[in-house]
Amino acid sequence: CEALGVDPAAIDVVPGSRIRLPGARMRDGSTRDLDIPVDARGQMIVNWAGPWADSFSHYSPVDLLAAADDPDLADAFRDELDGTRVIVSDLTTSAGDHGQIPFERIYPLAGLHANALNGILTARFLRAQHWYESLLASLAFVLLLWACFRWLRPVAATAAALGCWALLAALQFVLFLGPGIVPRLVAPSLGLVAAAIGANAWRFLRAERDRLAFR
Repeated sequence: CEALGVDPAAIDVVPGSRIRLPGARMRDGSTRDLDIPVDARGQMIVNWAGPWADSFSHYSPVDLLAAADDPDLADAFRDELDGTRVIVSDLTTSAGDHGQIPFERIYPLAGLHANALNGILTARFLRAQHWYESLLASLAFVLLLWACFRWLRPVAATAAALGCWALLAALQFVLFLGPGIVPRLVAPSLGLVAAAIGANAWRFLRAERDRLAFR
C-alpha cells in the first residue's frame, strides 16, 4: 500500500475473485484500480520470477555494515538500492525456512515474499481458469475427439486426437504466457484416454456384432 499510494482502509476484498487496491499509482506513472486474483481462501498464485540466484539481488549484512566505514561502497549501495524495496530475512541453514518451488528443490522461502511483492508492484499475476472457461475448452475438445473417432479409422483417429491434444496444450501455454491463466491439462488428458478407449471398444463391439450377423 505504501509503494502504490493506496489507503489500506479502501482495500476491497471479494473472496474467490480479487483483492482490489483502488487508485494504485503504478511504476509507469499511471493510476488505476489494481486487482489481485485470489481464490475462495484469499490466496494468490505466486508468479515466480525465477531461481533464487537469478531473480533478485542479494546482499549480506556483513557487506552492508562494511559500507558504514567505506564511502565508496556506501555510494555504490545507495545508487543501487535507492527507491527499491528491501526484504530482510535469515537465510542460514539453521533457520530451516527452506522449501520447494517450481524452479528449485531447496529454496529460501523468504523469497516467497519478494516474489509476491514483485508480482503486485508490477501487476503481473497468475490466475486459475474460471469454470466456464474450462467447460468451453472441454466441450470444444470433446467435439474434436468425436469428429476424429466418428469419421476416421482407429489409427488415424488416435493420431488426430493426439494432434488435438497438442493443439489444446499449445493454446493453454499461450494463455499462460499472455493473460497469465494457469493451464489445466490433467482432465483433458484423462478425457482423451477415456475417449480413445471407449471409441475403440465401441468400434470393436460393432465390428464383432456385424461379423456375427454376417455369419
